[in-house]
Amino acid sequence: HLLTERFGPITVSLALVLKNGELDLIPRRWAFLGIPMPTAFLPQGRSFESAQGGTFTFNVQFKTPITGLIAAYEGTLTKQ
Repeated sequence: HLLTERFGPITVSLALVLKNGELDLIPRRWAFLGIPMPTAFLPQGRSFESAQGGTFTFNVQFKTPITGLIAAYEGTLTKQ
């Protein structure tokens, strides 16, 4: 089972892997405008989520060798 995220015309399917207290998001396949793209150009980047002491932290980055950075965002959510 894969998690799918959409960034405009780009759809990326991610494997969720728990490692060292972080949930890593590992790109497995992608599509542009619904057309499957070659895995050689699969977006890569270090993406993870974690939670500790009521704070949820996320850091997501996707880039390709051809286009460079596609999307990057990070932040925290705190319990109130």
